[in-house]
Amino acid sequence: MVSKATVWGLLAALLLPATSVAGAEQGPLRIAMTLADIPLTDGAPDQGTEGLRFLGYTVYDPLIRWDLSSADQPARLVPGLATSWKQDPQDPSRWIFELRQGVKFHDGSLFNADAVIWNLERALNDKSPQFDRSARALTIASLWPIVGYRKLDDWHVELQTDGVDTVMPSMLNRFLIASPAQWEKVGRDYQALRRNPSGTGPWRFRAHRNAGSCS
Repeated sequence: MVSKATVWGLLAALLLPATSVAGAEQGPLRIAMTLADIPLTDGAPDQGTEGLRFLGYTVYDPLIRWDLSSADQPARLVPGLATSWKQDPQDPSRWIFELRQGVKFHDGSLFNADAVIWNLERALNDKSPQFDRSARALTIASLWPIVGYRKLDDWHVELQTDGVDTVMPSMLNRFLIASPAQWEKVGRDYQALRRNPSGTGPWRFRAHRNAGSCS
């Protein structure tokens, strides 16, 4: 009989709010969760949904989010970095996403269609300079319906699915957008990016440490 151990990691993250809130006390946010290790910080977190919640949605934003504000109503899709999305009436396998304008990554660079395409290439195109096998493995469950993508202009991107797929938008809530400019700034090195991540989320990453663990 093989025993199965569960490791309860006592994790501490030091995060700075990306924007100040009037009257709010500023300081580090400390969160304890049941994780085997600190999740990857580069916009494609591991450790399952706990990792996504801990070092995904804190630092990064998806194109589309689930509204989880009500405990007694079904969750619904709401805009994230995309303000709207629709199928082409002439070709329902073609989706047009309108992007939110005026958003900046924590490093100061601008979020736009190029950033969306860069992140898609990172996960889906093994010929692209930014292709990352880890990101592909951790995001493919959200992106597998997508067979094509292109920039239409700075604020619109097109996603193509293999046939008609109306579920695809609901899967994008786990696909987070990282800063291409930050990747360039750290020398196109994903290990360096994990030490200095940059997203558009409500918290700016400062540092992390493992506070201890017990089994």
